[in-house]
Amino acid sequence: MLYIIKNAIIIFVLQLLLLTNSLIYAGDYYYKLSGNIGLVSRYIPMSGTQVGDGNGFQSGAAISIKGFKAYLWSNYGIPDKAFTEIDYGIEYTDKIYDALNASIGFHKYNFPESELYNWNLEVGTYYTGKINVETRYTYCIDEDSFLSGGRLYAKIEKIIIKNNASVLLYPYISTAYHWGYYGWQGFGHITSGMRFLYKVNDFIAANALLSYQISSNNINQKEDNFLYGGVGLYFEMN
Repeated sequence: MLYIIKNAIIIFVLQLLLLTNSLIYAGDYYYKLSGNIGLVSRYIPMSGTQVGDGNGFQSGAAISIKGFKAYLWSNYGIPDKAFTEIDYGIEYTDKIYDALNASIGFHKYNFPESELYNWNLEVGTYYTGKINVETRYTYCIDEDSFLSGGRLYAKIEKIIIKNNASVLLYPYISTAYHWGYYGWQGFGHITSGMRFLYKVNDFIAANALLSYQISSNNINQKEDNFLYGGVGLYFEMN
């Protein structure tokens, strides 16, 4: 277990170093360096689709400059004793009006265990208000027509506890519909849950997740309906 934890921390630090070194000169531009590391009870893909089997360590690091963001992300599967997903990409986000942002990005999803590597084009919107609403349309670009296709993901959440912005509690519900995305068709899942965030200081926050998913597309999970969760740390520096 100590060996696994050590490897996960080393990868996380390397992710931060790679992204920091890519920022040679920011000039007067606004930039933000952020990262996260956590332990999850089930494999939660970065793509936001159905949850798979096996617990793991997940880590990521990103650097944002004037609306542009570059990132690295990974999932280390504890049962596999290997990295089951390593992703990277770039995204641009801009404000449409006060409470609504829109984004477009290219993401490279890499699954070393299954030797599957795909580029994905994604556009999304995020509305912040009394209820937060997120939508994302993702298209998998692959030479294999079976894997190519689209997916529409939607999530609604609401902050019910906000103690001077130090403690945040978000109940949420999400779902996804597929048009041949990675070979899936129709509704993929309905997921409800709760996100908790505790802001330790201006740079570090602790977070936790507890969710229940009803899944209709099998991605190696042993059952269709299940409870899963995770705990982790998040940080950001401006």
